Amino acid sequence: SDFWWHLRTGQYIVEMQDIPRADPFSYTATGEPWITHEWASEMILFLLFRAFGYAGDVLFIACIVTAGFFIIFRLCLALGINDLVALLLVFWAALIMEPFYSVRPLMFTWLFFSIFLSSLYLYHRGISRSLWHLPVLMVLWVNLHGGFAIGLVLIGLLIVTRLAERLLLRKPLEVRHPLLVLILSALAALVNPN
Repeated sequence: SDFWWHLRTGQYIVEMQDIPRADPFSYTATGEPWITHEWASEMILFLLFRAFGYAGDVLFIACIVTAGFFIIFRLCLALGINDLVALLLVFWAALIMEPFYSVRPLMFTWLFFSIFLSSLYLYHRGISRSLWHLPVLMVLWVNLHGGFAIGLVLIGLLIVTRLAERLLLRKPLEVRHPLLVLILSALAALVNPN
């Protein structure tokens, strides 16, 4: 995969103490504008590599992936799914996603997707009362991987779902809180060097 590019970019950021805005690496595009949207994860990968070698990066990413699946497992349990069935479903999902496992910033999106999905679903079910942590997490996500837009879409889907249930099923569902969280999360997504 593109691990070495991420590693070299992280090295550049750490050693130059700057985030590149133009391509410093490629032969054909040197100096061309470049949006380093994964700068924080690339820096983390480089620092881990420098301290522990490739094994450190592999272990770190394995922990991130495992945490994402653990969050989904806990969500299944919170929704009343049997322990064994929840374990089998998460294990099946892990097997399906196996071809995509690699040491790269994309794994952060898997983790944040799990957190956002779980938080939003538990809020919609009335198990959780607040979503204020999502804009804070968005600041991290936007600097770790470009998949942060998925978080905004998930919040938007919650709002659409709640509005539809209010209109069609006459459920008294509140949408102001998720709407404010969406606005704050969109603003939080602007907290990045790009």
